[in-house]
Amino acid sequence: MIEKKLNGRSQKMHLEIIRGDKRDMKERGKSFKKLEGRPKGKSKQKDLVDKYRKYNPNETIKGCIEETGINRSAVYRW
Repeated sequence: MIEKKLNGRSQKMHLEIIRGDKRDMKERGKSFKKLEGRPKGKSKQKDLVDKYRKYNPNETIKGCIEETGINRSAVYRW
């Protein structure tokens, strides 16, 4: 059986500690997790790809990748 990563504690004890930490953080007004959503900068890439394709309708995707310098997967996504 694979050893669980609970810092040597039982699952019950581990969850009590984590939930306690979460409550304490909430009481102090700090978030337990960063709820920022999608990383910034992705919409700029989308705008660049859209703008490039608008002004170069007959250009290939490879040309878009080379001229904009955007990652291949990002260009294919948009």
